[in-house]
Amino acid sequence: MKKYLIRSLKFTVGLLPRAVRQSLRNQPRLAAWYTRSLYDAGVLRHMPTERQQYKSYKKNMAVQQQFIDELPDTSAGSLAVCILVDTPDKNALWTSIKSVLAQSVAASGILICCSRQSFGKVTRLVRQLDLHEYDIAFVHENEDVPQRFYDQAVFVCHSGERLHKDCIRVLMHWPRTDKQLVYVDSDYIDKEGNRHTPQCYPDWNPDLQITTAYIRSGCLLTDARELKQIPHLCRPYALAQWLSARTLNGALGEVQHIPLVLIHVPEKQDGVFQSLLPEFEASLARYADYQIDAGAQSLTLMWRTPVEPKVSLIVPTYNGKALVQACVESILEKTRYRNFEILLVDNNSDELASLAYFDQLAEHPQVRLLRYPHPFNYSAINNFAVAQADGEIIGLVNNDIEVIAPDWLGCMVGHVTRPEIGCVGAKLLYPDNRIQHAGVVMGYGGGAGHAHKYFPGDFAGYLNRLMASHNFSAVTAACLLVSRADYLAVGGLDEENLVVAFNDVDFCLKVQEMGRRNLYCAEAVLYHHESISRGAEDTPEKQARFAAEVACLKKRWKHVIDQDKAYNPNLTLRFENFALTDWGALLKKKLHRIRNRHLD
Repeated sequence: MKKYLIRSLKFTVGLLPRAVRQSLRNQPRLAAWYTRSLYDAGVLRHMPTERQQYKSYKKNMAVQQQFIDELPDTSAGSLAVCILVDTPDKNALWTSIKSVLAQSVAASGILICCSRQSFGKVTRLVRQLDLHEYDIAFVHENEDVPQRFYDQAVFVCHSGERLHKDCIRVLMHWPRTDKQLVYVDSDYIDKEGNRHTPQCYPDWNPDLQITTAYIRSGCLLTDARELKQIPHLCRPYALAQWLSARTLNGALGEVQHIPLVLIHVPEKQDGVFQSLLPEFEASLARYADYQIDAGAQSLTLMWRTPVEPKVSLIVPTYNGKALVQACVESILEKTRYRNFEILLVDNNSDELASLAYFDQLAEHPQVRLLRYPHPFNYSAINNFAVAQADGEIIGLVNNDIEVIAPDWLGCMVGHVTRPEIGCVGAKLLYPDNRIQHAGVVMGYGGGAGHAHKYFPGDFAGYLNRLMASHNFSAVTAACLLVSRADYLAVGGLDEENLVVAFNDVDFCLKVQEMGRRNLYCAEAVLYHHESISRGAEDTPEKQARFAAEVACLKKRWKHVIDQDKAYNPNLTLRFENFALTDWGALLKKKLHRIRNRHLD
């Protein structure tokens, strides 16, 4: 009954004028009670129903069309479409061709690529359409395209996929210079032509491409001659795995993302890693041991390290014997990677049992006890410990962390030793096995929040982003690894302005500004014994502190908060569940801002 009363209250509050709602938020005690009640009733954790998602998607697509209609009419250059045919199917091929012919801005030509074995059947199917007035060319996979397509940009799709009617128009009008690759968002389409389940991709996310091959179609190459470089091009996921291999080898140039759904994909899709192309398999074997996950939708990678660098794990604490015991003993007993030290930093503990236990721990050869006899300052405590650490890699670890997966540290170290990677965060679970942390998204609640929070720990996540390691702008310092060199290069944590919270987010963003990629490591799984009820800022004191910290974060990182490249403007910032946004006017403004940014 209480849940229904709270839901009714939430609905009623939503009907109040914006000014009234803002006035209520400015009353700390009332706001604290309201927030706590929402969490207690489970209202803030719900996932939208399929019907709600469909309604949101229809609204989003209407906003997208308004945005497209507002694009200028002028364009320059030419753009062809390449349709990849694996198994010749009349209906699938005709569907793709007809979607190209129905474009609001005509393509300069159509390339149909197929294997030698299917060439005869494919040409016969196309000729049945009587398309003499169109420039259509056939090409065998891994052979050069006709000379008239040289220097032309080409949009690549698979047979059976449909282009949005304004796909070519958007691509022609979207600012792009010498970008090697441009990709767009997609959705699924059923046999009746109903679109659903949009795939709202992040901006270029190299590690997500490596582990999930998320760019599988709907991408623009700057020169049609590049098609010849892609081995076994017409196989269903050859393009995706080629992009992943190029990413692994550092051979892929600059990549641009257009956050508009411009291609519609048939519902039935096999696992992208059901079979690995030899070129991709060879690239993987060069860098990491790998395992194909269930469903063949993602890869688990264990990156190799030429040496085993020493890791200094810093664990600050004030009393908390039971927490520290569970944390430190699980690290010592369960961690397979052994070249580490634990720096236990005692910040004014006064419980005799805790003090005695800390002294006992200090006798272990891999544990050092440091005393920090000053007022609590999370940033200063960690900076103090780093100055005394011996490791080439620094690990920031909360005292309420407990190891689950024995390979957690080895997996994280493997990433940190990659020169392009900065901060590496872990997959953290609440004791009830729900997600506490799986990467930080900038902009949640106006500041930052944890992606997929409260989702089941074994859930695949949006775009498989829970089960696959990939890049985020920031990760939590509850369990974070970074090279000592990078830690010192950005001056460590900000102990003057961010004493308690958001110091980890700020730190990650500073590392990212150096050109590093921060990463969520899905293979490193640990418990975080943070009380679930503490997820809300549910007291006046907490809310006042949180407001001050958010203000600091907003001032310093406004450009990241406005558009986190690891997220998508079509997704909500109200909840941490990757649902579609219902802020249509704001979405359109964001899309214009993104396009204008590329014009600069």
